[in-house]
Amino acid sequence: MNLRVVLLVSKDEKIIVLGGYVLAFFFPIPLLNIVAIQVYRIIFREHTTFVDQHLRGIINFLITFQLYIISTVLLLFIVSKIPRDFWLSILPDVLVIYGGLAFIVLVLLFILSSAIWVLVMVIGVIKTIMGKAYNFPLTFRFIK
Repeated sequence: MNLRVVLLVSKDEKIIVLGGYVLAFFFPIPLLNIVAIQVYRIIFREHTTFVDQHLRGIINFLITFQLYIISTVLLLFIVSKIPRDFWLSILPDVLVIYGGLAFIVLVLLFILSSAIWVLVMVIGVIKTIMGKAYNFPLTFRFIK
């Protein structure tokens, strides 16, 4: 059955979808990449359901991913602003997240999230080349 689906997806459709992934890589600025891919989707959404499904998936993934990043940064900011005495009364000295340690955690989360973003996008590119549909993991469906 999968072989049949692969044969039904044309080379042009794959190239159009790959253009969406390329836009996501070349516009890493939040909101700008979503707008760029949405405009690209508006241009090509009537092409086929394969193209529309992949482009919607890219947009939903980018929105969800940016919400995850914003919530992580806000949470670390809030945690770093809680007085040190509060943390010392609850946690052992080793586990106290304060100031510089919160910054280090933020940098590590940024590096990890960037690696996950690239990995998920590369998997999407591979699935596109294979002509298969791809559902991004842990993604909210804002555009249906």
